[in-house]
Amino acid sequence: MRKIVAISVLLASFLPGIPLAQDIELYIDRGGPRYNDGPRYYDEDYRDYRAERRYCSPRRALAIAREQGLPGAQIGRTTNRWIEIRGTRGRSIVFGLSPRCPILGYND
Repeated sequence: MRKIVAISVLLASFLPGIPLAQDIELYIDRGGPRYNDGPRYYDEDYRDYRAERRYCSPRRALAIAREQGLPGAQIGRTTNRWIEIRGTRGRSIVFGLSPRCPILGYND
């Protein structure tokens, strides 16, 4: 009797609980059935945005330059100290790599 109880407890510990089943989505389409149980670290849509808060990323500097009204803003040169965002007609804005993306200079 003790062996049966021990085996059943061991098997029950490996089975997923009811709360885990709420995060699973089942799909049936032409390719057959498939499921999605949430994002994984290797998914394309899953990103860790905490790292971008530690320094000024080129994407963040580009967004700030567009908010400043720089026409045709594109990422220019990037170094380990600054990021240059270039616009049309030779205009550009240079950002530092501090967390809040400070503006180091304008080139008109």
